[in-house]
Amino acid sequence: MQLEDSVPSYSVLSRFLTELTEKKAFDSLLSEINHQLEKHRIIIHQGVKVDASITQSSFHSKKPKTFEIAQDRKEDELSE
Repeated sequence: MQLEDSVPSYSVLSRFLTELTEKKAFDSLLSEINHQLEKHRIIIHQGVKVDASITQSSFHSKKPKTFEIAQDRKEDELSE
């Protein structure tokens, strides 16, 4: 199948998956697909997964917030 080819409709895919499930072939097919992905190093089962999401927190520091003000580099004077 190429990217420009039309894809099967939802109902066709649903019937296909139902048929695979009824014939108990879905698990073995999925297992074979995963095996091929591992063989070609497309999917790996080792390493570390890190969630670096930034989230809101209800924590409020008791220390007052301090902000350091950067010194102006005076770029206008340097370019002359």
